[in-house]
Amino acid sequence: MARVRSKLALRWGIDQLRDKGSLRMWTFTLPVVLDIPVACCRWSDLCHALVSEAGFSGVRVFELHKSHGLHVHVITNQYYSVSRFRAIALRFGWGRIHVQRCNKEPYYVAKYVSKGFRDGCFIGRRLWASFGECRGYLTKCRDVVIETAKGSAFRSIEKREWLRRYRADVGGHLRGANYSRYIREGFEELHKWVCVPVADAALAAAVTG
Repeated sequence: MARVRSKLALRWGIDQLRDKGSLRMWTFTLPVVLDIPVACCRWSDLCHALVSEAGFSGVRVFELHKSHGLHVHVITNQYYSVSRFRAIALRFGWGRIHVQRCNKEPYYVAKYVSKGFRDGCFIGRRLWASFGECRGYLTKCRDVVIETAKGSAFRSIEKREWLRRYRADVGGHLRGANYSRYIREGFEELHKWVCVPVADAALAAAVTG
C-alpha cells in the first residue's frame, strides 16, 4: 500500500509540474560505478549546488542501472542551460547529462517507484523526492489517503476504550497479548465490513428470486 501511495503522489506531482510549464526530463549519470551511499551523497551535493546557483527545481527519481550504477532522472517544467549544468556537475564528479522534452511520456520515471521488488541498496532511502521551489506545492505521500476495507476496519477500533487507554499509558507499538487482541478485533471488524454486506445481498437475491 505504501508503494501505491508513493506512485500516486509522484504521478500527481508530475501533473502539477505540467500544469505550470512544459515538462523536460534530465538524466544524470556518474562516469564510474560507485556504492549507492557514496553515489547518493554525490547527488545530494550536486543538487544543492544546482538549486543554489541555478534555481533548479523539480522531482528526482533514483534508478539502479545494471552496468552504470546510479542514474538520477529529474522532471522539471522550466528551461535550464545544459552547458551550465555540465560545468557545475564536473566539479562534483558527475559524467553524462542528458535532457529532452517528455510531454508524451511524463510518467516514465514512475515505473521505478512501482516495482514490486526494491533493490537492497535502496532500502531506507527515498526513491523519489521533490527539491527546489516546487517542494512547497507538490503532492507528498502523506497527502495521499487510500480507502480500503481493512484500513477502515482497523481505524475504527482505534476508538475503543482499552486501546486508547493503552496508547495513552504505554504508547509505542503493541506487544504480546495486546497486539494479539488488536489483530483479532481488527479482523473481526473487517469481517463485518466485507462479509455482512455480501450475506445481505445474497439474502435479498434469494427473497426476490
